[in-house]
Amino acid sequence: MNSSPLLRVRQLTKAFVQGMFRKKTVFELNADFDIPRPTIVGMIGPNGAGKTTLLELIAGNHAPTTGQVICSV
Repeated sequence: MNSSPLLRVRQLTKAFVQGMFRKKTVFELNADFDIPRPTIVGMIGPNGAGKTTLLELIAGNHAPTTGQVICSV
């Protein structure tokens, strides 16, 4: 059995910035974790906490500001 994590999220950040000249960060997501195999994972949190943004970063629908997502199959 492979002992490497199923998913690695390394120093992942996504910043949403508002304004052209006076840039202001309106939301920033920071994540750093491993998901071992085999496992079942759930995510809970209030509205606007970044759950969907994190899933979209993992799926590759959005590019992160910094960091990386490593998925080993």
